[in-house]
Amino acid sequence: MDRARFSALAHSSHAHCNPISAASIEHALDLIAAAHKLPSAPPLSSALDIACGKAELLIRLLERFPAPLRSLGLDNSKFMLDEARARATARNIANRLTLRLTDAEHVVPHLPGASFDFVSCIGSSHALHDKHRAMEQMARLATSRGHILLGEGYWKKKPDPAYLAAFGATEDEMESHEANQRLGHAHELKLIWSTAASETDWDAYENAHAANIERFARENPSDPDTPAMLERSRNWHNLYQEHGRSTMGFGLYLIQKLR
Repeated sequence: MDRARFSALAHSSHAHCNPISAASIEHALDLIAAAHKLPSAPPLSSALDIACGKAELLIRLLERFPAPLRSLGLDNSKFMLDEARARATARNIANRLTLRLTDAEHVVPHLPGASFDFVSCIGSSHALHDKHRAMEQMARLATSRGHILLGEGYWKKKPDPAYLAAFGATEDEMESHEANQRLGHAHELKLIWSTAASETDWDAYENAHAANIERFARENPSDPDTPAMLERSRNWHNLYQEHGRSTMGFGLYLIQKLR
């Protein structure tokens, strides 16, 4: 089973491939827009999304800010980037959006410092090894007074060992929501605003994730990947209901570079 294909199918009805509500993401963009309306603020001219998925975040940013804003999205899924290109074309901003099929670790460390007014990584800090490495690189890439938008998981309570074993994770891979809020302190970054996915947000995300695979299986019973996809999806959804819903949180953090 191609895991990139599985992820694309599971997220087929999601605009943003994470459990944060669209309203919360729009609020973060509102705050960025307000900051750039200040008399002393330079125009927003460059944006980067690391592991951009369908690039919905960059597309919405481009719809809000006219040229000279241009953006770069990196992702290692051809399925996601094909969807991103179709969305960008349909919304008439494709000429200002560059998409690269690549592993972020192969590109991000080689980008010049202080070269993006906006840098984001939502639910994909593992693309740069972990959240600490991701924050280090985003801080390096952000321009003075530039904004960083990070989406990151956290533990709402101490995870059960059985959950960790089934999840394939270790307890030290995540910390608390409060610890995530302090991630930028070591890099002269200021937390501007944060929020967390509600249980309703999580349920909507996970239920749609499972329903998309069930629908694909019904419509494509002869696809060779269907049995494996169903098994993976059902096991994950059961794990979410039994452990994940009460144990794992997901936060969105808007951070600004101080100088």
